[in-house]
Amino acid sequence: MKTLTWRVVVSTDTLIIAWVLTSDFKIAGSIMSIEIVTKMFLYYAHERAWNRFM
Repeated sequence: MKTLTWRVVVSTDTLIIAWVLTSDFKIAGSIMSIEIVTKMFLYYAHERAWNRFM
């Protein structure tokens, strides 16, 4: 549950920052959606690398 609530917090943060910078909620939502997907893959790759090299 902690991970899920953290994802909601940081994704909302990304949405707000993107909305402020672009003044377009649709673009901000797209940025947030892309961020959610890419960070899942980056986290997985980071964990694999960490376990392999540390």
